[in-house]
Amino acid sequence: MRADVLNAEISSCATGNHMANLPLLFEKDRGDARQHGCITAAKPDIFMPVKIRLKRVGARNSPAFRVVVADGRSPRDGKFIEEIGTYLPGKKDDNFKLDLERADYWVSKGAQPSDTVASFMKKLRRSAAAAAAAK
Repeated sequence: MRADVLNAEISSCATGNHMANLPLLFEKDRGDARQHGCITAAKPDIFMPVKIRLKRVGARNSPAFRVVVADGRSPRDGKFIEEIGTYLPGKKDDNFKLDLERADYWVSKGAQPSDTVASFMKKLRRSAAAAAAAK
């Protein structure tokens, strides 16, 4: 689905150049319709998936990762919205930290965690439940 597609209802235009009640698919048509005042209601149809995933920051042969919230279209090590944790795979125990509250916030807003981050969240929830049961 193209991000620049604008779903708009077109009323009959005085110039008669636009078809009624069809979405405008091209930038040229959209500008034309706006110029003539044919658009009665416009709403952008933009889909931007937000992902919670790992970003590599370690040196060669010593991997280290940050858990970040990023736009799904950005590259693995590119721009991100927020950093919510770290992962050190070379460490044996307690090799990841994650702000579960922020992760849950982003998931509630529609962010999709990667498989690895989802397993981290699952492990943290289990350990929190075990700690609560032990008290």
